[in-house]
Order: sequence, then structure tokens, then C-alpha cells
Amino acid sequence: MTEISGDWTDTDHTDENAIPVSFRKVENKRVIWVEGASYRLATLSGHFELAEQDNNNPISLNNGENRIPVVITWKNTTLKRDFPLLIVSDRHYELIESFNGYVVDNVE
Repeated sequence: MTEISGDWTDTDHTDENAIPVSFRKVENKRVIWVEGASYRLATLSGHFELAEQDNNNPISLNNGENRIPVVITWKNTTLKRDFPLLIVSDRHYELIESFNGYVVDNVE
């Protein structure tokens, strides 16, 4: 996995055709299940581990969009700081407090 901050010379910034390609098992983690969420123009569905496990209200409103920080990589690349923000619709997500199973790990 490559760790980068602002220089994306070897990684696409966006890809509307990107999909989850790898998953990892988690136990007793707070996750969000989403359908049709958006990240870097890709439309994503599935379970995602919340980056902020102790935050009672992990969803923030920014420019009229619900955004939630999650633990994923983009094309095997992780951001040096901050977490990726999924954009979710009000009707197409569910927060799950103690999830055991597989979450999206990498999107390509």
C-alpha cells in the first residue's frame, strides 16, 4: 500500500467505474451499511468501517451532503492524513454499532 498526501501522480483522482475489490474481516466494529454512496465519482455499496469509532454522530453535513469518514484505500493508496469521506443519501444508509463480518477495504 502506498501512503500519499497531495501528490497523486501515480493514482487516478477519480474513477466513476471503480468498485470494491478487496474486503477485510472486522469484529465488534462500528460500521455503516450504504447503498449508492459516492466517493471520487464511484458509486459504492456495502459495509464500511467507521474511521471514528467513538463519535456519537459521525455524519457531517457539508454543502448539503451527508459525509462520513471511513477506513478504506483508493487504488491501494491511503491518505497520509484524514480519512476518505463517503457521501451518503438520507435513505440509503444504516449505522451498525457492533458488526462482525467483512467490510470494504480497497476500491479500484
